[in-house]
Amino acid sequence: MERGPDQIVACLHCGSLSKHMTLFSANDFGVRVWTDGKQVAPMCPSLPTVVRCHSCKEFYWLTDAKRIGMVGGWSRKNYKIDPTWAAAKEIEEPTEDDYYTAI
Repeated sequence: MERGPDQIVACLHCGSLSKHMTLFSANDFGVRVWTDGKQVAPMCPSLPTVVRCHSCKEFYWLTDAKRIGMVGGWSRKNYKIDPTWAAAKEIEEPTEDDYYTAI
């Protein structure tokens, strides 16, 4: 697995910035697949579908979040990064209780 740059996204509700990793390359060695479609691949991590904003605590679909930019990875060394992008917190997968709350 090789990480790509971090994707900066904005919350749909308050516009607060978060970031998540992207993958440049991955493989499926050691993958486990269940009949309900669940898949765990140690060398190919997946992102959560639903996330909770660090700021306003609202839930939103990650695919619906506005993409703001990318940080790191392939960025040029002398490229100036917006400080708000650098300070963005990493998204976290909601807990089981959070999923129930979101529903």
